[in-house]
Amino acid sequence: MNAARSVSSEVEVAVDPKTAFSAFTEEMNLWWVRGPINFFDSARAVAKVCEPGVGGRILEVYDAATGEGLEVARITAWHPGERLAWRSSVDDVEISSPPNCLIASLGALTGCAIAPSSISP
Repeated sequence: MNAARSVSSEVEVAVDPKTAFSAFTEEMNLWWVRGPINFFDSARAVAKVCEPGVGGRILEVYDAATGEGLEVARITAWHPGERLAWRSSVDDVEISSPPNCLIASLGALTGCAIAPSSISP
């Protein structure tokens, strides 16, 4: 029998929610952990990028000059400083519905929590 699985990740940073959102989306390539477990084709991957706005894509880039690569997800909700949601283009994972990618003020810190709404086995 295959049961639904879930994973989550959370980080607190010493910046305001809008700055945290910007760093999470605009600087994805700077914090995305390199290695074969985090890329579909780690031998070819040169970057991980997030295109802004609903309908934007999360891409595993294979050619920096052309931007050619693999679309790994499509943005379904874009609320800077509050919430980000996406639907995987390569598997059955959906990051949606609060608090699945919630960015919130925690006093002097900002928390960013990510939890998929579903992972199909």
